[in-house]
Amino acid sequence: MQQTSLTVIAKRLGREYDIPAAIVLGVIQVESAGNEWATRFERHYRWCWDVRAGKPFTASAAAARRTDAPDGFHGTNDAHGGYYSSADTEWNQQKTSWGPMQIMGAVAREHGYDGPLPRLCDPLIGIDYGCRHLARLRDRFIDRHGWAGVLDAYNDGTARIERPHDYPHKVAATSPGAEAEIFPKARGAS
Repeated sequence: MQQTSLTVIAKRLGREYDIPAAIVLGVIQVESAGNEWATRFERHYRWCWDVRAGKPFTASAAAARRTDAPDGFHGTNDAHGGYYSSADTEWNQQKTSWGPMQIMGAVAREHGYDGPLPRLCDPLIGIDYGCRHLARLRDRFIDRHGWAGVLDAYNDGTARIERPHDYPHKVAATSPGAEAEIFPKARGAS
């Protein structure tokens, strides 16, 4: 997909979810450099989603390192999005980040996505679910931590910026607009 198409999609979905376009575009740049087919398997990721029970499924650290699904983790059935996925396939795909915003399969499931996880590489789907997740994190962290905390939570699950050049700084470096949204006081002080 051409970068202009990604930009159009990102701006539209940013407006829909009330997220500054510069932030959505910055996340896309940092996560995938605009590559809609970007994927990354994260073997140690353990915070998955039980699609049958509709609730979180957290594996032990040892179980998370395995590529076969732990006991009690289920795949999808035909009633779930109209397709079937074995427990092992679902386990590994939930532990994979997909598409332009590198949304984790488990996070998309948590937000109600019930289709085949590789479809998150479709920018319309992947950016939508990435923005849904950013919007939820914004609602949780913006008042206390600003966009920097929201972005840090998007990247690592916490709103704590642990290092001077943590994830929010990478997103801010993608454009002056992103920097102004993420660090408004720092920009105004210069």
